[in-house]
Amino acid sequence: MKSAKSSGEQTSSACVNAGPALLCGAHVITNGTNDGTLIIKNALTDTGTVVAEIVCHADNEFTKYVPFAVPIDMNTGIYGKVSGTGASFILEFIPLG
Repeated sequence: MKSAKSSGEQTSSACVNAGPALLCGAHVITNGTNDGTLIIKNALTDTGTVVAEIVCHADNEFTKYVPFAVPIDMNTGIYGKVSGTGASFILEFIPLG
């Protein structure tokens, strides 16, 4: 069995895995003042299918972690689109290729 990998902290939208993978979890991080939103797509670019949208509200949390009890099959790739001043994200996944 393969081990999970981390995308590392991403401060802008990016393709974090260019190939099939299982998405295991996601962290959305704010700057403590502004909300952050992460949209995760089964894609290599911003044009793919949305599989999750996570909002972290800076007024009551600095970071939000969402584990997926059943990993999400990302058959194309994993693209994270982050928005919000100072927001970033980390994705955990198991590459299948």
